[in-house]
Parts: sequence; structure tokens; C-alpha cells
Amino acid sequence: MSTLMCFMLYKNIFMSLTMYWFNFFSGFSNAKFFTEAGIQFYNLFYTSLPAVLYAIGDQDIQPELVFNFPQIYGFNVRNDYFNVSDMTSYHRSVILLTCFLFLVTVT
Repeated sequence: MSTLMCFMLYKNIFMSLTMYWFNFFSGFSNAKFFTEAGIQFYNLFYTSLPAVLYAIGDQDIQPELVFNFPQIYGFNVRNDYFNVSDMTSYHRSVILLTCFLFLVTVT
């Protein structure tokens, strides 16, 4: 679940920062970088499809297996998949990617 949450956060930061860089470049002139249809398709495909695909592949663990092997949930207690270093890595990569894509698109 933390993977899906990080993906959604990455997607939203990507969309917002790209528009911010464009507005900064254009002097906040109210020009649009994305059309409304482009924004809707972006949200439709990058919000619904990963959640649906993740839900299809998600399987519940049998209770007997959990009682026999309690270390299965150890990664949740240790925050192996959702910690500060992962979040800063996501933020750093999305900032660099939006700068790069904006500069490639505009120039």
C-alpha cells in the first residue's frame, strides 16, 4: 500500500511542479501548459489504472500463515517500505524530472 501511496504523491507533485515551472517561465501570465482534456486523461490513467492493477494483484494472507510466521509483518513495523529516506528520494527525483522535462519541452 505504501508503494501506491508514494506513486500517487509522485504523480501529483509531478503534475503540479510542471505547471509551476511553466508559470514561472511565462511570468505567471495565466497561460496553460496542459489542456483540460490532457489533465483529465493524465488523472484517469495515472490514478485509476495503478490502483486497479494493484488491487488485482493484491492477495490476502491466510490467517494460519500469519500465526505460524509472524515475521511476515515485520517490514511494516520497521517501516521498510515507507520511511523518510524513501520520501526524500521520491521528492528529489520528481523535482529533477520536472525541471528536465520542462526544459526539454520549452526549449
